[in-house]
Amino acid sequence: MPQAKVAREPVSFFVSGPEAVWVWEPGRGLIKLTAPFRERNPDGFQLSVDGTTLRYGSSGSALLPDRRFSLDLLSGVETEEPAWPSNTRVFYGDAADECRVEWADWVNHHPTQSIYRLRNAAGDQLPSPFSLPATREDEWIELPTRFTLSTSLDGDTLQFSPDGHRLVVNCTWWGHPVGAIQVFDRTAGLVHQRYGFVTEGSGVWSPNGRKLLGRTISIGRSIEYRVEVFDLERRDATPLPIDSDDYQRSEAPCVGWLDDDHVLLYTRQQRDITFHAFHTGTGERTEVNTFRLPMPSGSMNDLHIAPRVVANRPGALL
Repeated sequence: MPQAKVAREPVSFFVSGPEAVWVWEPGRGLIKLTAPFRERNPDGFQLSVDGTTLRYGSSGSALLPDRRFSLDLLSGVETEEPAWPSNTRVFYGDAADECRVEWADWVNHHPTQSIYRLRNAAGDQLPSPFSLPATREDEWIELPTRFTLSTSLDGDTLQFSPDGHRLVVNCTWWGHPVGAIQVFDRTAGLVHQRYGFVTEGSGVWSPNGRKLLGRTISIGRSIEYRVEVFDLERRDATPLPIDSDDYQRSEAPCVGWLDDDHVLLYTRQQRDITFHAFHTGTGERTEVNTFRLPMPSGSMNDLHIAPRVVANRPGALL
């Protein structure tokens, strides 16, 4: 069914609440979308990296698969997509970038392993100990890991690099309280693994694909979270030099990258959301924009950006 109100150009981010979703069109502000809520209770919202498509689901029962839909934000056309089993999650990058993750080996209602299958549109050959060697004709190739995919409220826990050749996974392993990241190359397999660091945000890759935004987790007398940038070339994580306690606490979510040198975080004061850009080297903070939530602050569910729009269009958040 066509949506009455759609964007005239790709959107920068979305904010979801219990009864509607709002998308931000640069220069225009928030646009309310109610179509997904008319006949179902949607969840699992995913905004495409180019800001043109919003995907969401309608949860099934234990015996029925979840229904999935996509809404073209430029035309308002909603399309039903192939359903997922209830133990499966699908992640997207560009049109050819798709990874299906299946939670497996459940113990006391918790999965202890995940199976990752990457769409093989490019005909890559990825060595994996869990399946036969992939051939150029195989539609899917399996990632060489069984670590369990994490869950997150602050962005997808599996994200493709800007060029689509790599992907980063937030994962956990049975019995360990601290997570890790694994970075895979389409042809080389596992190229990076970092314990105690997890990505955070809906645009964790820097536009040049060299760094990741996230937090290092330390467990002592209490659990501490520190915003850090992981440099894939140097293979180390550097704390973001932030002079504000508000932004070091986990209550101030990471969003993504504004450009190769600045990361985005935000704070919320009642219904006011303020984006700030921080220089990764100096910690210099610049206010990008403040907007007012269209719903009570306690009713906000998600805020996710379209990384390519934010990084490539000046003033995307204005």
